[in-house]
Order: sequence, then structure tokens, then C-alpha cells
Amino acid sequence: MKILIDGAKIVTFREDKPIINEGYVFINKGIVVAVGEGPPPPEYEFAEYVIDGRGRVVMPGFVLGIPDLLQLPFRYISRCSRNPRECIESVSKDELRALIEVSLTILSFGGATSIVALANTDYVDVVAKAVSKCWVRTRLLFKNRDELYEGVRTATKSIVDQDAIPKGILSFGVLSKGTVDVSQDELRSLNAFAYVDSCNDDVARKLQDRLTCINTSSELCTRKVVVDAIELWRGEEGIAFTNPRLSHPRSYIQMLRFNGLSPKEITRVLSSANPWSLNIGVPRIVEGATADIIILNFREPPHGPTIFDDEGLYELICDNMYSVETVIVAGDLVVDRFEPLMIGRKEFETVKRVRSELIR
Repeated sequence: MKILIDGAKIVTFREDKPIINEGYVFINKGIVVAVGEGPPPPEYEFAEYVIDGRGRVVMPGFVLGIPDLLQLPFRYISRCSRNPRECIESVSKDELRALIEVSLTILSFGGATSIVALANTDYVDVVAKAVSKCWVRTRLLFKNRDELYEGVRTATKSIVDQDAIPKGILSFGVLSKGTVDVSQDELRSLNAFAYVDSCNDDVARKLQDRLTCINTSSELCTRKVVVDAIELWRGEEGIAFTNPRLSHPRSYIQMLRFNGLSPKEITRVLSSANPWSLNIGVPRIVEGATADIIILNFREPPHGPTIFDDEGLYELICDNMYSVETVIVAGDLVVDRFEPLMIGRKEFETVKRVRSELIR
């Protein structure tokens, strides 16, 4: 699908031009074909779908990690937070699928286009169906090599949309401590990644670009995500949380502000450092990049019309004074004009019914 976003403020995160005050983005076949300042060339004006960018901000989608994906739907029910397995097992697989679909869609309304999450081997089929339907980029992390291979086999058989794995909407990895029992070649063959807590230089040499180091200072690990340890952040790494209550972008932002990061730092981490560190998502809007893009509306109520400059934009985002009008993942519209496009009323009705049963 050819999509043109015209007349928008664009946060590119390019070093030479981090912000374009009024410009265009042209997307074709899931890829950003052109990003420019001023009006678009005439040939782009005949796109299949044109989005009016006036009073709106275009930027890379937010990237989050690393909670237990199955806990997301139950994180605000006290008895479920104490015993999540009991609540997960109290619903049918179809109900759990709807719960995950709605939970991921809610994250996309907060600006998230990608999430790295812990996997449960008993429910890989459910998660694969949910992710491939709601179309939020999701990487499932398994405990070891055997679980990884079994998870990939199960997910491949279960996905609703066969493009989900080739397009990286659903992908896989291993989360371990100190070392990992899978080789770089195996990870490459599965297009998977390793996330290693307290990894050393030997692990970094073994896995190279397939590795994200967690809570470590290995000089050979150029990609790093600090989980629940903001005090280790030195200004370049990504930051992620295992607590499912911090998995929504707005709560994530609040936590980082509480810990003293500036609005510009927080916005950069969510949009640029996290994709780089977590090996998922897109850190910049540049020609040739995959189109994982969010469009924030500052023109209409409840958060507009708003007057702001470049520095004020970061403040607005970190004050949670933004509304996500449109979400594009892999060039496909997931949310548009504040409406979810991938899941419908049926899923939301299922969640309402399950909610009434869980909180009785």
C-alpha cells in the first residue's frame, strides 16, 4: 500500500536532521521510500492513502520490553497479580487470545509498535494467533534452545496471517543469564536473538550482532538494555522493565521521569535507543527503513490545538499530552483516526465479558 503523510512535523532521529518542521513521508510496500522537507513531489501525491499531517507529529513507534506477555491483560487485578497463573488458567484459549489482542492494541494506542516479552511454552499457539492478527511487532523470549525451537515450530503452525513471521511481526529469542546454549548460526537461521543478563566477553564474541546484553558492562557488547536498573543507564543504552504494570508507554514515561531522565532523553530512549538495544523496531525515519510509525495529534481535542517548539514537543510527550491518531506497522495501518483496524468489536466484547467474570 502506498501511503503519503503530508505537511507533518517529523521526528526522524537522524543525526543531521533530527526534526523536520513541515515535511512528508512516503511509504510503499512497507518501506519508507522518501522523507523530505516542504511539499512532496507530484508523483507521491497519487498515493492510495493520503494522511493530512498538519498539526500532527510523525515519529518512530515506541519499543517496550521485557514483561511476561500473558500477564498484561491481568496486571490491574490484584488477585491476578499475586497469582497470575490461576487467572490465566481460568479463561479459555479463545478468551485469552482476545485478551492478548486487546492488550497489545491498547499498547499501540499508547504509541507502542514493538514489544519484547517473555514467552510461556504452554500458550505459544494462542500468542501467535493474537500477534499475527492484531499486528503489533512482538518478540517472544524462551528459556533455552529446546524451548526456542519448539516455540518456533508451534507458532509457525498457529499464525493467522502467514506474512507475520516473514515481516518480523512475530519473532523469537532466548533470555538467559551468563551464557546461552544456542549458537549464532542457529539464531541467524531462525532470525532470532539472544538476551543475556550479566554476559561476558566470551558470550559477546560468540553471538555478536545477535546479542543484547542486560545489566552488564561488557566492552564487546555494543547493544545493551538495562532492565529494572535505571541507575546503570549512562545515556546510550535502552531501558526496559519486567514489571507488566510498566509496559504501557505512559507508565513507562512516568517511571523514567521519576528517575530523573529529561523529556528529550525519555523520548529518545523509547523511539531510538530501545529499538537499537532490543534489536527490534525502527530507530529512525529514513529512506529504506521499515515503516513502523506513529502519528500524534496535537491539532484536535483533548490535547490540541497546542502551540509548541521542538523542545516543547518532548515535554508534551512526557506530560502524556498526546493522542495517537495513527499507527503504521510494517507499512500496514493498525490504528487510523483513533480506530483499531486489525481487531473488531467481537474481541472487545469478549474482554468485557471476561472482565465481569474475573472481578466478581
